[in-house]
Amino acid sequence: MVGGAEYSEQIQLAKSKTDELLTRLRATKPGPERQAALVELRRRHGPADEELFKEALDEEGLLLELLGELVDPSKSRAPPPTLDGTPEPAWIAAKYALARDRYTAGDVFGALKILVAIVSLEPQTKQLVEIRRLRTRCQDRLTESSWLKVRLVPKSEVITSRSNLEVFLVIENVSEQLIKVLHEDDAAMGVVYIDYEELNRDGTRTRIRTQQGIKLEAEEVTLKPKGKRRIKLRIPTAHRRLPPGAVGRYRLSGRIRPTRLEVGGAPASRFLVMPEQPVIVLGSRDIGLAKEPHASFKSAVARARKGTYASREEPARSAFVAAVVLGHRDRELALASLIEALDTSEPPLTQALCAGMGRVNGEPLNFTKDEWLAWWSQRTAPAPTPEEVPTDPR
Repeated sequence: MVGGAEYSEQIQLAKSKTDELLTRLRATKPGPERQAALVELRRRHGPADEELFKEALDEEGLLLELLGELVDPSKSRAPPPTLDGTPEPAWIAAKYALARDRYTAGDVFGALKILVAIVSLEPQTKQLVEIRRLRTRCQDRLTESSWLKVRLVPKSEVITSRSNLEVFLVIENVSEQLIKVLHEDDAAMGVVYIDYEELNRDGTRTRIRTQQGIKLEAEEVTLKPKGKRRIKLRIPTAHRRLPPGAVGRYRLSGRIRPTRLEVGGAPASRFLVMPEQPVIVLGSRDIGLAKEPHASFKSAVARARKGTYASREEPARSAFVAAVVLGHRDRELALASLIEALDTSEPPLTQALCAGMGRVNGEPLNFTKDEWLAWWSQRTAPAPTPEEVPTDPR
């Protein structure tokens, strides 16, 4: 039940859910335990979400490729033929596999050295596309971990509709080199992507997507080794007219242009990506729900089960707001709490809980109570053991 409009959001959610399993995969040798972890990954996402699954785990794509071969060795790809029909030297595939293994084990520099050596010896290899893809991932990871980190830091994770959206760009030099962030007149050093949506209890929502260039007041920012700089950004405010009873949600991300960075006197060659940072916007009367969102949700659900239909409207809306805030802080707890309440709910609480399930789960469409309960039942079904994994009939 994943729609294209929430593609980037679901990528982040899917990647978050798989972190623990990926750690297990890296730590285990080929065998039943690794196979069981792969089965669990597949169960969580399902065959219908295969493309989303691959995008969500882009950085781990090579790990999944390796695991697929472990599950079914018959699918291991033979070396592609050369122009005259003869196969490529077997050492190329073997060295590429070794580089891939080192990358997934965390030895990024070692993997990069092997890839450079392959291309130096066989610049026309038929595996050039795969080698370049892995080399790019190695370079990205080394760039982020070895010399500079950039991130967006909101002043507060929850604000009111009357507050300003205050965001800082934090640039941290993690290297032993002097780093300069350059700025030219009328030229942006990077861009911030601003995704803002307003969510309602009835399941409706509106969305605004904009972007803002990042400019510095000074011509350059110099970072000494291990130095850090915090720069306040001017972000357009879209939440001033938040309707009563609605929840606003920002998702902020961005990137820094490589031509604006110098490391040790040489220009940097890669974009630096700033991971997504969410900010929740609440009306003044709802801000109290954010202090203890789980307790606020349970209290609102209890009140929404008593009294007349009209008297249950407001606590049902409060349950929706508290669920969205809880999902911002602890997605799994929010989903479990919503499902538990939904199982025995009646209108108008049912509609509010279904809307909450959609917004917390990143689902752009609306689904009924029975559909969400069925989804949850499938999601929490026990994973099959390695012996139960179906094999290719071929």
